[in-house]
Amino acid sequence: MYHEPQTTSYRRDQLTWLIFLLTGYFSYLQAVIASIMNFLSIELDYTYTQSSLHVSITALGASLMGFIGDRLTLRIGRWKALWFGGIGMVAGLLITTLGKVILVTAGGAFISGFCGGLVLITSQAVLSDHHRQNRGVALAEANVMASLVVFFAPLLAGEFQRMYENRGDAFSLDWRAAIYSPALAILILLLLMGRTPLPPIQESHSQSGVPKRLPFAFWSGISANAIGAAAEWSTLFFAPAFLEHVVGLSKIDATTRVSLFFVAMAVGRIVGSILSRRLWSGHLLLGAYALSMGGFLLLWQGGSQTLNIMGLFVTGLGIANLYPQGISLALSAAPGQTNAATSRNTLFVAGAIFAVPLFLGSLTDRVGIKEAYGVVLIILAVGMSLAFITTRLVKHKSAA
Repeated sequence: MYHEPQTTSYRRDQLTWLIFLLTGYFSYLQAVIASIMNFLSIELDYTYTQSSLHVSITALGASLMGFIGDRLTLRIGRWKALWFGGIGMVAGLLITTLGKVILVTAGGAFISGFCGGLVLITSQAVLSDHHRQNRGVALAEANVMASLVVFFAPLLAGEFQRMYENRGDAFSLDWRAAIYSPALAILILLLLMGRTPLPPIQESHSQSGVPKRLPFAFWSGISANAIGAAAEWSTLFFAPAFLEHVVGLSKIDATTRVSLFFVAMAVGRIVGSILSRRLWSGHLLLGAYALSMGGFLLLWQGGSQTLNIMGLFVTGLGIANLYPQGISLALSAAPGQTNAATSRNTLFVAGAIFAVPLFLGSLTDRVGIKEAYGVVLIILAVGMSLAFITTRLVKHKSAA
């Protein structure tokens, strides 16, 4: 039976660690598809467009789950949503790795994104309901776990393939083992922690019994959150091309320097999780946006390779906390509606990740990488404006 914490002090109990591990699992599978597509594209002779389609269609699947995730969770319960979603996520990628035609490989990516959206919606709602006043700390630490685990996605795919090519015998595992590993992990986690009690769904209803409408402050909050996610993916996706064609690094150096962005995000989320114990999510979100804008301006207009790369690192420090602090602020604007709120957040965030990088890619083809990349600065400015509006609305509601 589930027992709600009796104190306001923050404690990492078994349920908290379960959600942390599932968040890391989700983040790994979300990131690994970009790594495995490098190898799958060679095997199946996919074009760049066909290869990138798999990443976009994963985001599309998660976005569609945002339409129905709250109603589906109400119907099947949180336990099935977490575990069926987790198993379905890796099953979709197994289909992708074993497929031989694009209809099958892209279909598997869609299944993975669709089921992954259910994991994300449920895990965020569970963590928020369980910790309530300390949701900002819990969500920040969950995203620290995500940043740490995501490093293993390209590492495992590359190293398994390296061992396969070096040995070349029938017993060697190739890059597909990067998918087999989490498939085994989710089954072990289900066996060890599958009986962990989850908090019940508590959705606020009006007097007529109809679910209450989510407030305007929530919608502005998840809009800021979605824009932050779009800025993160756009910065990361176009950084290698910008560093190569504008800053003047070689292709290999441009690719490897982007790893500094991941390092910065890990550091930023660790610092953010510490600060979230003392500072309100709204203030941290505004600070994160300001730091992101300053860092990106340096990256975009640094004028020297050292300053450009320094700007990339500072951008990563700021962007690291846009999502964890953004979702915490948005959920605080919709108390008692976490199930619907996390579902709509997934819809907005996944939709932005799907659409904005595609728009910037099209713009790059027309005006060039330097001018198109600068649009990220405008995106960040819009996100900061929405974050400011949300903080004012939530403060006003709290004071009322």
